[in-house]
Amino acid sequence: MKLREPVMAAALASLLAGASLERQTATAAEATGHRIVFASSRDGKLRAYSMRPDGSRLTPLYRKAWTRLPVAISSDGRMLVFDNGYVSRANGTGLRRVLKGDVVRPSVSHDGRLIAYERFGRREEIWVVGTDGRRPKRLTPGPHDCNPNWSPDAKAVAFSTCVTADRQVVFVKPLQGRRRIVGSGTRPRWSPDGRWIAYAANKGLYAVRPDGKGRHRLTTRINEYGSF
Repeated sequence: MKLREPVMAAALASLLAGASLERQTATAAEATGHRIVFASSRDGKLRAYSMRPDGSRLTPLYRKAWTRLPVAISSDGRMLVFDNGYVSRANGTGLRRVLKGDVVRPSVSHDGRLIAYERFGRREEIWVVGTDGRRPKRLTPGPHDCNPNWSPDAKAVAFSTCVTADRQVVFVKPLQGRRRIVGSGTRPRWSPDGRWIAYAANKGLYAVRPDGKGRHRLTTRINEYGSF
């Protein structure tokens, strides 16, 4: 089952904002052959469903009562991550737990094999683990590292760090190698071709190359966040 990235992005944005996904994602997709994953309490319990863009083939992802909700999806639309550390295929099969505790801002690699996520503790680090639950690895030393986002080739993670109370910095950290600063801001997001990273700053939305070059401002409004 393949899900268009903008469809899931819209659904997750509504979910994280506490809005009704059933109300807001019904018209989020236009392409035939794709499905929308969304949350609904239509049967009295808030749970995840999928349906076609035209509203047909409404299907609960889990037949049993399941109130946990998806908070991330791989960009190929095949792997879901739920807010209690479970993962599954987009059709609900292969359910298994790979993370302990509530999951904070996970990012799934394009191929659905790796998850980068915030791990809270004394240092607030970024960790990486396989969606099979194997090979957990601390990617960043912390402290205050957050908002991980995978490069399309799954060879690096962009993330932000709180340097001071009023300043955050965007880094790119390869799985092998040193991290590098690419801008001052937060919530980095890679473009699908891997050539650009968008991030938010206090003077608008910016884009920059993964090597830190070509930085330019896209908007002049404050408090804006973007995604490719």
